[in-house]
Amino acid sequence: MKRPTRWSKAWWTQELTELRKIYTAAAQRTRRDGTVVQERDEAKRTYKKGLIGEKKKYWDEFLASGKKNDVWTAHQFTKRQVPNRVPGGQNSTPESTE
Repeated sequence: MKRPTRWSKAWWTQELTELRKIYTAAAQRTRRDGTVVQERDEAKRTYKKGLIGEKKKYWDEFLASGKKNDVWTAHQFTKRQVPNRVPGGQNSTPESTE
C-alpha cells in the first residue's frame, strides 16, 4: 500500500474515489454522445453530497477530539484570507498611483 502524499486530504475515502469515477465516466459519456445527461446529473449530486458529508464528518471529529494546540489549527483553517493591498493609500485616478 502506498503512503499518502502530504497533499492528500484527510477526509478523502475510498467511497469518494468510487463516486468520482462514476461521475467522471458519466460526464465523459455525456460530452462524447450527448446522452445520459440525467445519469450524469445524478452522479454529480451524489458525488458532491458525499464530499460535503465527509468534510463535515471529519471536521466534527476534529473539533470533538481537539487538544489545546488543535484550537490554533482550527483557527488557521477558518481564518479569512485578506488580499494584499498596494501600498500608498487611496488612489482615485491612475495618475495618482505613480
